[in-house]
Amino acid sequence: MRDGDVAPGGAPLHETWGAAFLLVRPDQHVAWRGDDPAAAAGALERACGWGRTDDEGGRRA
Repeated sequence: MRDGDVAPGGAPLHETWGAAFLLVRPDQHVAWRGDDPAAAAGALERACGWGRTDDEGGRRA
């Protein structure tokens, strides 16, 4: 196990990261963290390219 890895039974996510939800990229970069479940869902949708985009000139679902 490397330094910074999350171990089963380790410290709760909120104690370690200061947030209830955490979105981590495959390269282990923390892309988003927060406490709002709706914002967590929005961050995941955006990261995956699902749903509508805001004022970026992109597609809208």
